[in-house]
Amino acid sequence: MATGWNVMDALNNKTKAAAEDNKTKARFRTKDIAIKQMYSNDKNFYSIPDIEQLAQDILAVGLLENLTVVHDPCDRGEYRIIAGERRWRALTLLVEKGYEEFSVASCQIKTPAEEHEEMIQLIIANTYRNKTVADILEEQKTLEETLKYMKGNGLTLHGYKLDSGRLRDVIANMMQVSSTKIGQIESINKKLIPEFTEELKEGRLTFSAAYEISKMSEDIQEDMLEHHREKGLTYKDVKEYAEEQKKAEEEQIDGQLSIEDINDGACQNLTPEENSDQNEVVMVRVPTEEEREYLELVAREMVSTYKYWFRENAEQITGQNIRMCNKLIKQNLHPGVSGRIWVFEGTDGKDAGEIRMYSGYIQLWVDNENRGNFHWLDLTGAIKKVLEETAKEETEKKEKNEEQEEKSEETEEVETPDTYAVSGLEEEPAEKENEYRYQDKEETQERLPEETQLHEKKSGKTDLDIAREENQKYRNYLEMAKGHMDTNDIRVRTYKVMIAALAGYINDLGTVMNPPKEPEQPELPRLKNNDQRKEWLKNYKAWGLWYTDKNINVNYYKYDFADGSRLVVTEYPDRIMEWNGEEKRDSCYFHLLEKNKKAYGNKKTYDKQYVHAPDSETYLVEFLKWLQKNV
Repeated sequence: MATGWNVMDALNNKTKAAAEDNKTKARFRTKDIAIKQMYSNDKNFYSIPDIEQLAQDILAVGLLENLTVVHDPCDRGEYRIIAGERRWRALTLLVEKGYEEFSVASCQIKTPAEEHEEMIQLIIANTYRNKTVADILEEQKTLEETLKYMKGNGLTLHGYKLDSGRLRDVIANMMQVSSTKIGQIESINKKLIPEFTEELKEGRLTFSAAYEISKMSEDIQEDMLEHHREKGLTYKDVKEYAEEQKKAEEEQIDGQLSIEDINDGACQNLTPEENSDQNEVVMVRVPTEEEREYLELVAREMVSTYKYWFRENAEQITGQNIRMCNKLIKQNLHPGVSGRIWVFEGTDGKDAGEIRMYSGYIQLWVDNENRGNFHWLDLTGAIKKVLEETAKEETEKKEKNEEQEEKSEETEEVETPDTYAVSGLEEEPAEKENEYRYQDKEETQERLPEETQLHEKKSGKTDLDIAREENQKYRNYLEMAKGHMDTNDIRVRTYKVMIAALAGYINDLGTVMNPPKEPEQPELPRLKNNDQRKEWLKNYKAWGLWYTDKNINVNYYKYDFADGSRLVVTEYPDRIMEWNGEEKRDSCYFHLLEKNKKAYGNKKTYDKQYVHAPDSETYLVEFLKWLQKNV
């Protein structure tokens, strides 16, 4: 039989070559590639800071490390970047500034891999970079998802055993931290509410505190978030908060049933997840008929006391399902872990008992006896019932009054000035004063003692405080409406309008009430050498604080030079810079708003404006040297 080339042998050889090429090696091929032929990797989730600083470094000493790419042509370019996107952006910036010698870079070219394998390559390529907390959280999450997929689909990873042992250990090995630390990161990713996660990423919450918070239920986290926004939270605060919660969990009385034992009543409205959370916190039971009567007494007093708030939200409470009502009412009553006590009166006008409100349940006390723990939905249902009954009574009363007015007009009876009437309503009997009544705006004149009216008018709050509270209130309404109302619903649109309007008012009023003071600028000394110039830059605080952005806790310093240029320093005080969430330090960035700055590649000049990218120390030193020689 004749021997020679055949198609099967060629295909087999190509397959073997591809398998051989995918093996890890100590050698790799490189190629000089134009940076405009490369494009960024959509899988890259890492932050890319200080591009201009890196560009200055490359300009000074050249590119010290090659890029890693894979050949995958598309409409964005020919080579997709696996490692080195920050270097690529710095090179691009240099070329844009006219340094054409950086338009080509040496690259390691890798063979195209399966998308999950490529994701692992990208993460491993970023192992030794400086990572933000956000980078680390996303890295753990992405590794877990990617490795689970690879394990489930029989994919392999050289040097790691995915089919045996825990994936957490593999992730810990890749991220070069302990398995315990990975467990903490995982808890934050899966259990911490988004608002706290954002606080952690922005450096306003330590990693240790975030981990402790993530172990608590969502209801408790929301309570803690309110405290954090007002006063801040330290790790010590969180630990004390957790201990209080643990004590609350241990409070039990005889005859209590677990949530799992209750097959009807209020707890049937809970989702499985909420049942689980409540079971972790406390034991509750279904109230008896007598206990429901007590809850209705409490509901009537609450409606009477918070009449303005209930009037404003009556449509939402009576028109929505009980679960949404529950969240809205809890938001207004804002119970804490330590409890809030509400004393209520009986039909005889004497104190009958009290309700102790906790984050996950309520507790009824009658004649100094603990009658049991009940779900919030029991109290919410009582409030909703009272509002619906009151609304019905007011409708009937209004119809009756309208009939009386018509009869009065027919008989042409004229009331004397001494007769007290508002839109045809007779004065309420004394025993009805505590009941909540729906009325038109002209019917809401309160007949309160003069002393109470004076007290209501006095407040230590500023207009700015009131505006902020109102803004937060509408934000809460909008958040609760998500998932329950259409975005085109008039109430949702109203909330958005009020939030935007109040935000603008707060900004304008804050500027008026707290105008920034211009610091007295010290004279620029005669700087004889670069060391003195660097020292002057380092002591930027001596220029005087320009102003502080209290919303994000950032300080700004400025120095105005004789040529019209301005140097702005953005200072981020006491920031958590390390991924472990413990080390804090100040960081600052210099932004030179240079006057008549020369453009790269031509002789045109322009006035540089403030941009996010900072200027390097080397550039600032050279500017100071030029300034003292020429101005």
